[in-house]
Amino acid sequence: MNDIKKEIMESIDILLKRRLEKITQSYYVNIISVDNNKCTVKLNGAEYTVPFYGNTPLVNNKYPIIIPQGNFSQAYVIG
Repeated sequence: MNDIKKEIMESIDILLKRRLEKITQSYYVNIISVDNNKCTVKLNGAEYTVPFYGNTPLVNNKYPIIIPQGNFSQAYVIG
């Protein structure tokens, strides 16, 4: 009986992780550089170049980055 409970809990955990990966995420990131309508940001030690919307972000300031459905290819910064 204990094995069945463990398997059910592991299955629920897997399903929740898959679902959470697909929700829209937002973080505050540090702006490293700005060029035209894109900026380079640092998030979790990695650098990403994403478009920004609104005012031009200032280098070395923090701004929100939106990652729709966990897809970094659609991420953007709100200036």
